[in-house]
Amino acid sequence: MNIVLAVGLLTGVFMFHYERPAYLEKAAVIGWVGDNTPAERAGVQVGDRITRIDGINNPTWEDVILHTAISPNVPLTVDLQRGAETLKKTLTPEQVNADEGGTAGWFPDEANTISEIEPSMPAYKAGLQLGDTIISVDKISVRSTSTISRVLQQTKDRPVELRYVRNGQENSLVVKPELTDQEGKPAYKIGVVCSSPMVVEHLAVGAAFQRSVEQNKKNSVLIIEIVKRLLTKKASIKQMSGPISIARQSGQMARQDGWLPLMAFMSLISLNLGLFNLFPFPILDGGMILMLLVEGLMRRDISQPIKERIYQAAFVCLILFAGIVIFNDVMKALPGLAKHLG
Repeated sequence: MNIVLAVGLLTGVFMFHYERPAYLEKAAVIGWVGDNTPAERAGVQVGDRITRIDGINNPTWEDVILHTAISPNVPLTVDLQRGAETLKKTLTPEQVNADEGGTAGWFPDEANTISEIEPSMPAYKAGLQLGDTIISVDKISVRSTSTISRVLQQTKDRPVELRYVRNGQENSLVVKPELTDQEGKPAYKIGVVCSSPMVVEHLAVGAAFQRSVEQNKKNSVLIIEIVKRLLTKKASIKQMSGPISIARQSGQMARQDGWLPLMAFMSLISLNLGLFNLFPFPILDGGMILMLLVEGLMRRDISQPIKERIYQAAFVCLILFAGIVIFNDVMKALPGLAKHLG
């Protein structure tokens, strides 16, 4: 029923308002590589296309992001297409903090469409408008918001030429960046925020159900992959979240606009519970199924005292596991709690 609920909730999300960044379903072409990141150290360059990652051929950006996120500190083999050349690279995603998964430091190739403009900043004064798409800064092609910021830190307060597209026509203007305070650090800005183009669909019942099944199958494979890595010691149990982290993330989803983000998160939690309950571990439903299969092969019941000892041992292991996960949750929450109280 947990799995049925997960499919049902996600079907509802896809029917009413299926919104996602357009780049997620596109080929994984690199638009920017961060300084001193695993991708840069591995030799990944802007314009490279990821043709294979973690055994997946021709991945979309969604595939790349998900498999990078579940692989902190785990080496990944990546095939890149650079012009007519195919390159094989190995990189190890880094974990920025305890609440996040792995990151490689690469960003998608996407349009820089202006979604916000600060009235007192150079971009507004120069005449840029909402909806304009910036295509180059100082004659350097920019294919991600991060690239714009990187170029501005190099040009500093020197006037730069911006080329942009408005209503299908290419234009240019000159703007002088200003030195501002950004999260306690000095940074040169022109006062624009560029957002990823979004795709919004309202799917029919049948199409929404099919998309929900596909998405849940993909999420199930990822969950099983994480468990496999835990068992083979390729991942840390610290990556797992318990009730405290789930409550915190639920609060974050509830504070977003509308109720659809919370429904999508509920679907993921329900799928996790359903799959976890099917694992062949005593006390869980999967363990009960395994026990019945063993008794079927033996053609007789396992003696009650043996069953009781198995369940007692399993119960202790389950309690210890829950205790470790909750302890990890508390340790993750302490830095944020201390900062909040301070």
